[in-house]
Amino acid sequence: MVNNANVSPVPNKASIFAKGLMIALTVVVAAAISTLWAPSAYAAESSTYTQTELGYQVIPIDLKAGAVKLDFAAGASSADVYVYANVDSDGNATGRVVSVYASDPYAKGSKYGNVAKSGTYYLVFYASTYSGATGSTATVTQYPYKKVKSATLNKSTLGTGCGDNGTIAYYKVSVKKRGYITLKVKDVTGVDYSSSVWLCNSKKKSLSGSDYSYVSADKSVYYGVKKGTYYIAVKSYASLYSVQPKFTAVKQAVKAKKSKAVSIKKGKVMKVVMAAGEKTAWFKFKVTKKKAYKISLTGKIYDGIKLTFSGKGYYDTSKYLYSGDSSDSFKTEKLKPQTYYVQVTRSGNGNGYYTIKWK
Repeated sequence: MVNNANVSPVPNKASIFAKGLMIALTVVVAAAISTLWAPSAYAAESSTYTQTELGYQVIPIDLKAGAVKLDFAAGASSADVYVYANVDSDGNATGRVVSVYASDPYAKGSKYGNVAKSGTYYLVFYASTYSGATGSTATVTQYPYKKVKSATLNKSTLGTGCGDNGTIAYYKVSVKKRGYITLKVKDVTGVDYSSSVWLCNSKKKSLSGSDYSYVSADKSVYYGVKKGTYYIAVKSYASLYSVQPKFTAVKQAVKAKKSKAVSIKKGKVMKVVMAAGEKTAWFKFKVTKKKAYKISLTGKIYDGIKLTFSGKGYYDTSKYLYSGDSSDSFKTEKLKPQTYYVQVTRSGNGNGYYTIKWK
């Protein structure tokens, strides 16, 4: 008999496997879960089982490391279903992976669970002997963990890291031009876990050192990128999540030398991307009338960037755009007619998208 506080007694081993063989099994290939955008296909497999005996019935099932979804339709007024890592010869069940309870007669429910490693697990049905009814069904859908998967910009990709917030999954993205990525990772299980993410180069080396950001369905992180191959690294407590990298192209070229500074026209918004790994950029603007000017800055930034304004006889003024959506503005002293410069440098591992306007 079961001595686990989390489970009810399960029949002995002989009874378990005899009854297990009696349960009907149907295997189907499931479509990928619908997400915010059109999702990339996920090779998820579903198996449906039906309870044929009152009390407990147990079936050994093979699961792959990753995420599992358990859909349950009760065939009785009091019925449950579980997935366990172990059921011993005395019927003791341990290592609960996921369970669904039918609190209302003939109820339906769904839950997600985490599978730490591939192997044999046990599906445990329960139907009260007082209900006098069987016919409960359980559909087990697997989402196997893959260390590296391809992702597509402006589409969502389903993924899992086994839900332990330690196993890292990498999502490969190909960037065709300069721009910035707005990244969200949405927990699709309904728990709303946030995830830890960081951007890596083509060799899976972090472009921000050991730093990472927390993202969710409601919280984004921004990365400046140029043409190339990148990996988005994710670890999460979420059993199953969707990686959502939105890309926005920004054409403006940047120059790393003061002698080649890019001109900013008065009243025009200069839109720029500092790509991850880049260290500096130079801009200039020409004042033809002595007066004070307003300079406005906005950004979608990872970590932070520093903007330093300077000119002959003009004290340097520095402003920062910080991580996330950021903005600032200031009014200069009366500037003499001449050329002034803006040097943009990263703060820490700063990168992202920013704008500069003077008028």
